[in-house]
Amino acid sequence: MPIMQIYNRLDSNCCGFRPRKEDACVQNGLRPKCDNQDAVALAHIIQRKHDPRHLVFIDNKGFFDRSEDNLNFKLLEGIKEFPESAISVLKSQHLRQKLLQSLFLDKVYWESQGGRQGIEKLIDVIEQRAKILLTYINAHGAKVLPMNE
Repeated sequence: MPIMQIYNRLDSNCCGFRPRKEDACVQNGLRPKCDNQDAVALAHIIQRKHDPRHLVFIDNKGFFDRSEDNLNFKLLEGIKEFPESAISVLKSQHLRQKLLQSLFLDKVYWESQGGRQGIEKLIDVIEQRAKILLTYINAHGAKVLPMNE
């Protein structure tokens, strides 16, 4: 999810937000490439030829410690539609429950975050960013479409 600051996966040049000096894009001198839009490319994402409307993320790492005033909305530019199934989960009161169930299955990650207490803090951030994403979608008039699952 772009709203989770996944710059290393999608925006490797950090064009859509203010990176920290320890971020790979700064360390590797990639930030100046943002001036040339032709050099800006998404990374670690694939698109199936038979189903071009679905993007597949192949590296899933988010930063939960970035402030909300420095989120990377650049990755959402040009997206005009979102799947109804995903948006309905974001709007529902079940997001927390679904995340808890999903994250509990990965015992290594669960423990690495400090167990239930640490996971709850991450989910708080995700829920807040889900609200921000919904506001962004509404503000930009993006369509919410039923998709074949």
